[in-house]
Amino acid sequence: MGDRFEDGYHPQAYAMWEKYDDDPRLFWTITGCGDTLKNQSLLVLNEEAGNLLLRTPYFVNTFPDIAKERDAGDRWLLALSKLTNAPRKQTGMGVEHGRHSISGEIKKLPAVSSLACKQLAAKETATFASPPTAISQSPARIEITNLTRRVWPLERHGFTGAEYYIDIFNGSDTESLEGACVELVALSPDVIGFLPVPLHIKHDDYETREFSINPRSIRQIDILTGPINHPRSQKEMIIPHTVNRERFPLPRDNYRMTIRASARNATPEEAVFDAWIDRDSELRCVRVRVP
Repeated sequence: MGDRFEDGYHPQAYAMWEKYDDDPRLFWTITGCGDTLKNQSLLVLNEEAGNLLLRTPYFVNTFPDIAKERDAGDRWLLALSKLTNAPRKQTGMGVEHGRHSISGEIKKLPAVSSLACKQLAAKETATFASPPTAISQSPARIEITNLTRRVWPLERHGFTGAEYYIDIFNGSDTESLEGACVELVALSPDVIGFLPVPLHIKHDDYETREFSINPRSIRQIDILTGPINHPRSQKEMIIPHTVNRERFPLPRDNYRMTIRASARNATPEEAVFDAWIDRDSELRCVRVRVP
């Protein structure tokens, strides 16, 4: 993952933080990449890295307070100073509507994040070389993590196109997730009209709607398919839900999708994604934060 932070991002990109005197949290903003889409892409990569931390026993055991942070992107940014000694430098103070605040930044975010990945890998290697320790009981926890884009190989299928899928991660060390289900619960504009709809479980049939996940394991869920710029590509956007008789191409538009992951023994989690077909006839999808 370290190489992904330095590939394609402006080396001077940075993370700004703000803290109010009546709130213990830090509020983060990613900026400096040159355009809004790249800032958003770097934010999503931070979220992927934050989710990776929960799969790393060294980090969970060494920094349990940061591991408890619910927001994956914030978890990663808070972890950087622990993993690399990168300072969260204070740059200002202010008052807004009677609330006092301080603000600051982490400079050269891509390079610092890449270094953190290398440090984490080294620590994890050393941890595996050490004698095992007892694992404490922890409740099942369902999380929506990595968003991945894949292009179907033309030579294998005789046609091509793009798909996006997400990882559903069980953050528990000891408890399995049971009766897990992932649904599209909101779509704007809503051209489906009968939400919520269950989404397709990758590598499974279109009849199965529930599944289980072992501790610290993932299942993948398909959320979108569509075109790439190729004459033998799928032409339109399709949400791969399992209401099989009602699955149809979506009219071309900019869509906001809200996806919920739930299980019988865990608190549900939601994530929001924006999806569209760009001017080059390429399917695009990004995860977005909604206040």
